[in-house]
Amino acid sequence: MRVKEGNPDSWQKRATERNFDILEVVEKIAREREKSCAQITLAWIRSRQGVIASIIGARTLEQFENNLGSLEIELSLEELRSLDEISQPESEYPYSFLRQNSRYYPY
Repeated sequence: MRVKEGNPDSWQKRATERNFDILEVVEKIAREREKSCAQITLAWIRSRQGVIASIIGARTLEQFENNLGSLEIELSLEELRSLDEISQPESEYPYSFLRQNSRYYPY
């Protein structure tokens, strides 16, 4: 696991392989588009069906202005698919059990 030593426990809970895998895809898209990871992430969230508003966590005017730059970004279908695929949550019990053991379970 790619976890830096000395991080607080709250960070340890979020510093998972899955989260780092998502970050790698976000970083790749950001590099290709010459945008920040925050801009790509906000554009991705904005593209999600049912999302009415994104809450940004800017602490400085520079961060706020950077976040506003996400409004100019429209991600391609390929980019959206790669982000959605890598971030797909794992099924939890009992759904994972039902999916594996029933050809009739639709989920």
